[in-house]
Amino acid sequence: MRLPSLLLAAVSVPFTLAIRRDAQSTFSIDAEHSDWDKTPHSDVTGNLIFNSVVDVLQLWPNSLHRHGHSLVAATIPAGTVLYHGRSRETVPDEPDWLAFDFEHAYLFARGNNGHVLSFMTSRALKIVYIDGAGAAKIDDGSMDSQDIIAWRGVHPEYTWKERERIRELCKWASGVHIDGFVRQEFHFELMQCDFSDGLDLITSLDVVPSAGGPRGWKGSLPTASFEQATVAGKWHDRLPGETRVQVDLSGFVSFYDPALTSLVEARRGQRRAQHRLLNISTADIDTKMAELENVLTRATPEHPSGVDWKSVTHVIVDRYADRLKRLERTLGSATSRAVAVSARNQLLIMLEPYLSRDSVPSDDGSKDWLGPVVYRCAASATSYIPVDLLTEQERLILASVDQTLHEICRRLARMWEVAFDVEEAETEEIDATIQSLRRETIELVLWLDWSIWVKCRPACAEDEMCYIPMWPFGGADPDDMTPRCLPYPSQ
Repeated sequence: MRLPSLLLAAVSVPFTLAIRRDAQSTFSIDAEHSDWDKTPHSDVTGNLIFNSVVDVLQLWPNSLHRHGHSLVAATIPAGTVLYHGRSRETVPDEPDWLAFDFEHAYLFARGNNGHVLSFMTSRALKIVYIDGAGAAKIDDGSMDSQDIIAWRGVHPEYTWKERERIRELCKWASGVHIDGFVRQEFHFELMQCDFSDGLDLITSLDVVPSAGGPRGWKGSLPTASFEQATVAGKWHDRLPGETRVQVDLSGFVSFYDPALTSLVEARRGQRRAQHRLLNISTADIDTKMAELENVLTRATPEHPSGVDWKSVTHVIVDRYADRLKRLERTLGSATSRAVAVSARNQLLIMLEPYLSRDSVPSDDGSKDWLGPVVYRCAASATSYIPVDLLTEQERLILASVDQTLHEICRRLARMWEVAFDVEEAETEEIDATIQSLRRETIELVLWLDWSIWVKCRPACAEDEMCYIPMWPFGGADPDDMTPRCLPYPSQ
């Protein structure tokens, strides 16, 4: 498949750096840094791929952006306990679902003979993680990537054909020797293809029914509630996410890959929550399915890179998320010299690691002095990553990190140039400076679109939980994902 060509080019700067240059999908800064202020094209997807990596196996962001675009090789380690609720005590003899927590499985222990079976993995299960909310029974895109695996096309009319879906997925899985698929709704779940392979039955518990209680029981009966299953799911809202699934990002397959030309036009002018795979071409489906099958069947790379992409991406979010939001709040205040000075100080803090004694405006009024600053800032996370040891999938992640970090650094540099001498500015210049800084900050925050910024404001009380609409409790409208505080369920 055609992927970006990433090359190392060493250049001479105040401290030695090496940086990748990529003509297709990420930024390109030449040795003179003259193109540091290059605006990302509206069709670029680096920020979207970056977010997909940052948000892996976290319930909150994948509920917020439920139309998944990533398929990731993963494992569930040996010794992991999983649960299956059903109306009888026997082990399933066909593909079926497993829950990661009892509360989720309990919902399905229906009837007078309701049972929850607990299993322990006897070996590492090899699975595919499907991002987004792939178990939400909504025909607007949540299941698109599963449809492509199962039926080689998107079929909204198959939304409720779950038995057919799991059978078709498992038929394909048998050819690439994987055990199942992990997806999410209000909690994560495993679609297990064969209960006789890789699972040991621990218990088959005839659970206390929610109606018509057992002999000798006193007091209220337990409630097999969606609310408690939701609470269990929310344990995995944010980092570290669902730790019982371990993703291998060297096998990260993305439908945001810029090589997939059939999806570009459908995304134009659309928010991320509206992106889907409905218009994907047969050729692009074939490309991605061939890539996924290669990822799952290839031998371990002879020279694995060892790069921890989750840490690489999260360090960037940790460094800038709170600071950018604080800057946005500061610039939203009434115009004053104090606001402008505070904003300048905040920009200086973010750029300080990349400033040298030469980082001052030139007498000719050009902005070339900012090129080395942006270069050092943009190269800070990835400059010496060994490209030759990366898989094709890692190179796509690398391009997304470079593109995202360059846009952050570019915007900060533009703002720093405006705010550089604001402490000495005349009063009438203050308003224009703040307006410029505010516009740049808002545009950067919107482009990054980090899910960590979506939270309940004000924060919920101790007996409340922060919640966004998700299937089956609402959430059919992707335009209504406003977080809200709800009472913590007592049962």
